[in-house]
Amino acid sequence: MEINHKRILSDNLRILRKQLGMSQESFSSIFHVNRDNVASYERGSEPKLSFLLDVSNYFNIKLDDLVTCDLSTQIDLLTKKEDRENKQLTTEKTTLEMIRELSAEIALLKKEVEELKKR
Repeated sequence: MEINHKRILSDNLRILRKQLGMSQESFSSIFHVNRDNVASYERGSEPKLSFLLDVSNYFNIKLDDLVTCDLSTQIDLLTKKEDRENKQLTTEKTTLEMIRELSAEIALLKKEVEELKKR
């Protein structure tokens, strides 16, 4: 049985757009194409490679999976790049806050040590 890559790709693009809860217009603005392009890709037209690369990077999906796998069965595994970046920023912020707290504690301890030395 031959795999219909065009159909899989067009279905996957629709699935990904709906995963974001976006219109074709909104989705198109993320990837710097116009709405008509997105509509035609969802109908089976072949998009440019740069568009496919942008989509695969944004959703952290292998390009091969984008055109060969039924993503509707894996939709819960998909994460938006923004979500990963936000999680990373939160982790970095937490780490920075911890460093600041530890630095403040070290400064207090140094102060106490200096006061003890004076006695």
